[in-house]
Amino acid sequence: MKLVRTVVRALGLVVVAGVLSTVVSAAPLEWNEREIRWMGLDEGLREASRAARPVCLVVYTQTCPHCRNYSGVFHDPRVVEKAKKFVMIKLDQGADDSQSRRYAPDGEYIPRTIFLSPEGEPQPQIHAARNRYLHFYDEHNPSSVLTAMNKALVLPSVGRAPAPAPSPSITSVVPLKPLAPVVPTAPPAPVAPVAPSTEVAPEAVAAPGAPSAPPAPAAPVEDGAMVPPSPQIVRDPSGQLVIQN
Repeated sequence: MKLVRTVVRALGLVVVAGVLSTVVSAAPLEWNEREIRWMGLDEGLREASRAARPVCLVVYTQTCPHCRNYSGVFHDPRVVEKAKKFVMIKLDQGADDSQSRRYAPDGEYIPRTIFLSPEGEPQPQIHAARNRYLHFYDEHNPSSVLTAMNKALVLPSVGRAPAPAPSPSITSVVPLKPLAPVVPTAPPAPVAPVAPSTEVAPEAVAAPGAPSAPPAPAAPVEDGAMVPPSPQIVRDPSGQLVIQN
């Protein structure tokens, strides 16, 4: 009889534990909606494109115990502050598994956190420091997901061309000043003609190649006599050459 009571008590404890587990699992997860602005997938992608901000996408289910633990990470003040720089999206895989398959680069395990560019392109190079289940972050320590958030903020945008610089607007047109008339310069003064060089009478110049005449022998000069000066060829006032003694 004592054994029966023990078995009944044990069964009762199992039933109570099962009921409590069911109640806890049925309770909605608490993702800190009060401090973090969570969005649905379509709304969040539109907001990311509009605001040019990266996306932090969390895929979960309501009944997943790991998801329940992971939701507590988003109550950390450091995560709350960092989330302000992202568009935060929650995607319930149990409600819409077709959408969640688009964001399962290495499997559909849960919870998984995928970072997207402002254009909605997944960034699979951002993941947790593990060899498997790369997008499963520590469900108790916020440092794991904070490291990934910091990496996502420094990555360049994928696929978005930079916005063209606005063309400068012309507010007023400044009229150009008229050019001053060009004053013609005075013509240069005529250059005075160079006087022709002195000509030598043809007979005074020996023909090219002709032998020069030997000098005339000098007349003997007596002692005390004066030697007359040699004649000189000069030009008179009219320009003619004359012999002057």
